[in-house]
Amino acid sequence: MQRTNWYVITGAPCSGKTAVISALEQLGYPVVHEVARAYIDEELKKGKSIAKIKSV
Repeated sequence: MQRTNWYVITGAPCSGKTAVISALEQLGYPVVHEVARAYIDEELKKGKSIAKIKSV
């Protein structure tokens, strides 16, 4: 098994995940934001509906 220094921030909606991640990022830690959210946001900006995005 390969050891890493990766951490996954999980929790219920509105539990402060984004605030914690933003604080870590401001402190200089490398952060990878949620890929699925970025993809959905981009597709919504293009005018696609959630139903259309989910059908891909």
